[in-house]
Amino acid sequence: MPTNVTVDRRSALKARHRQAIVDAARRLIDAHQGPRFSVDELAAEADVSRRTVFNHFDSLDDVILAACTEILDAVVASFREAATASLTARLLPWFRESCRRRAARRRSTRTEPGRR
Repeated sequence: MPTNVTVDRRSALKARHRQAIVDAARRLIDAHQGPRFSVDELAAEADVSRRTVFNHFDSLDDVILAACTEILDAVVASFREAATASLTARLLPWFRESCRRRAARRRSTRTEPGRR
């Protein structure tokens, strides 16, 4: 088997383990209503060994920080989406009306011979 395929598989497995740990931390944070869990609980929830947790993160605090960062990123994305949708919903009717007025002014200046 070529070496690059082995490296890709290994990288994919590492990424899956890391994400499983972060996902497990998010579930535990939700279940415990805060970061009140041990590394052993986290490893069991992620279905990895304690050593695997520490292969990916220096401390439990780093895992919690990664999980909270994902949560915060999702909240910010949600706010941005809502703000964009709200802004679009408010500006679209104004923009359409503005275009209609501009078109009406152009038509009226074309039909009135002395006006420019």
